[in-house]
Formats: sequence, structure tokens, C-alpha cells
Amino acid sequence: MDKVIYSITLEMDGVAIKGNVTVLTKYSACCTEAVSMCLNNNILYLSHKGYPGGILSIAMSTLEETVIVQNGTVECSKSAHVASSLAGIVFVDTGSLQIKTKICGEKAIVIAGTGKEGNSNGKGDQATFAQPMGICVEHEKNISITDRCSNRLCEANYYDKRHCKESK
Repeated sequence: MDKVIYSITLEMDGVAIKGNVTVLTKYSACCTEAVSMCLNNNILYLSHKGYPGGILSIAMSTLEETVIVQNGTVECSKSAHVASSLAGIVFVDTGSLQIKTKICGEKAIVIAGTGKEGNSNGKGDQATFAQPMGICVEHEKNISITDRCSNRLCEANYYDKRHCKESK
């Protein structure tokens, strides 16, 4: 089975919404289960559970694939959802229970989460998560995180793409 990502263009004809489906790109066979993806500056970031899993980037102009972070490493225990930011990506590391940012050419940086299970609010290095999953970056300063086990929607505010000011 081909690993394909599709683009759907929605159109309203006055009565109903119709979709036009086209192939956006194919991706590596090593990605056995795509978890999340985002597009930033014509680069598609794909979080997957393949072997060994992690986050892959696909340059849309050349279709060149690059491993951004690999699961089972110091940078990323187990990747889940990914969101774009101006400088790179923000992602959920469900293995370490942390929210991290990755800027091209630099190591991943923890911006929220102690690495211990819990549901404590506080500064980024004091906040804890039970099972962080979904993530969204808004206006390059607000990061919304869903914490599945504790039924929380948390918000982390960060500046300079590296420091979490507060997690609610």
C-alpha cells in the first residue's frame, strides 16, 4: 500500500460543499502509522510511529525527506502531535511527558513539563502532564495542549521560542 498524503480543496456550489481530492505527496515506507502533520514554509512535518518513529520533514519542492527527531533518543522519547512555529516546530513528546521545540540545526529544547506524570500548573519547568497529546501554536506565543488523562486543556505562553512563561 502506498503511503500518500492527499489535499482536499472544498468548494461551495450554492447547494452543497464539494471536495476535489489530489495527491499532495507520498512519504517513506518506514512510516507505518502517521500520527500528526503540519506544513510550514513549504516543508511538511510528519510525526509517525514507524521504525524507529519520530518526526520526518518532506521538502515539498524536491520531496526530499529528512529525519528531524527520532524516537528513542535524548531529543525525543516518543513523538506524538506536531505544530509549526516560525522558527521550526513544537511537538509533544509523550514518552517524556514534555512539550518541546525544535529549530533547524539545533537540539530539541523542553519548553514545558518536568518529565514526571501529574497535572500541575505552573511555570514551564514546573508544569506536569499525565498524557499530553494534541498541540496548537497561535501567534507564535500561545501553545495549547490537550492532556488526555487529566481531561485538561493547558496553555503555555513562551517567548524567544525557548522559554515557557507559564502553563495553565
